[in-house]
Amino acid sequence: MDHGAHATTRADGSAERELEDLVFECLERIEREGEGVVDELCASHPSLAATLRQRIDALRDSGLIEPSSPGGGVGLEIEGHALLECLDRAPPGSVYRSRSPDGRATLLRIVRREAFADAAALERFERDCRAARALEHPAIVPLLEFGRSAACSFAVAADTGETPLAEVLARIGNRSPETLTAADLHAALSGPGTSVPVLERGWVDLCVESIGKVAAALAFAHARGLAHGALSTYSIEFAPDGGVRVSQWGCAELQGRAPQLAAPAYKSPERRAGRVHGASVLDDVFALGMVLHEMLALRLPREERRTWLRLWRGGALHEPLSRRNACVEAALESFVASAVDPRGSRRPRTMGEFAERLALARGGGVGLAPALRGWRRWLHRAR
Repeated sequence: MDHGAHATTRADGSAERELEDLVFECLERIEREGEGVVDELCASHPSLAATLRQRIDALRDSGLIEPSSPGGGVGLEIEGHALLECLDRAPPGSVYRSRSPDGRATLLRIVRREAFADAAALERFERDCRAARALEHPAIVPLLEFGRSAACSFAVAADTGETPLAEVLARIGNRSPETLTAADLHAALSGPGTSVPVLERGWVDLCVESIGKVAAALAFAHARGLAHGALSTYSIEFAPDGGVRVSQWGCAELQGRAPQLAAPAYKSPERRAGRVHGASVLDDVFALGMVLHEMLALRLPREERRTWLRLWRGGALHEPLSRRNACVEAALESFVASAVDPRGSRRPRTMGEFAERLALARGGGVGLAPALRGWRRWLHRAR
């Protein structure tokens, strides 16, 4: 190959990468600063100015940018969806409260092309969105639409106005989990100054019941070939009456790239290590086990670093749940430990099995005999 041609090819590739960086910078800054950003970037990069203007004009034609669009993109329309309020500006792209062409309240997520590791990841994103759009279940927040343009992809979901579990836990996080009841959930959902019904149900029962409903919704999706892949306390939402639903479908390829798309703690060890790619049933099982632990303990499990204690507990990676919440019985504690088993061998193989074992554990059918539970809890605390 001619050395001059090789050098020209490398230069062209470098210029294209620089141009893409300028386009993304323009997209981000236009939302905050307005149209003057285009002139500023063209003036500072004269050799790319003409091509940059062409790219920005193409994005305007696609509906992703309109002239004079300061204020975080509010006032724009994407495929007929009017952007009303910017809720999140995480690196993969912004999330907006929006209004659909038929007047429904929606949430629109713009995903920058750079958020996908490769073309296969983009294809998996669109495949998952297509499958999620077909889901109809009372505990699933529906995905309404998805698409792509020159520089971005987007997904539109129903805006239920419900409260993410992460916000609920933040509101009650300063409490001891042993003192909580179902009434505390309603208080967190209703806000201060609102009358709360007196509910006798305990916190542990509420957690088990809610996670059981989530498991049923996930089992429904799994049976139709779709794993969630980005499950966390942000993607589980509570209605004011305590009803629970699963949201953020189709976001598996973005997991860990934005605070509200599942921190690495919810990712299964095999997926974090790169041994598997994409979402799977076992990945969802692990994430739901982590969510259940977080609900019961009001924090994610802490890794147990003392080797002799790991051996004593049969190789368990995390500290005992009952150390944080003494109301959690041994059977339920054993189930949660199996659900977040780092090796995966003890995890339920399906969400149906997860739900069955969870119900059995709460009923006391798994684990140590009742006479030993108090002794075991005391020993955990002594350590």
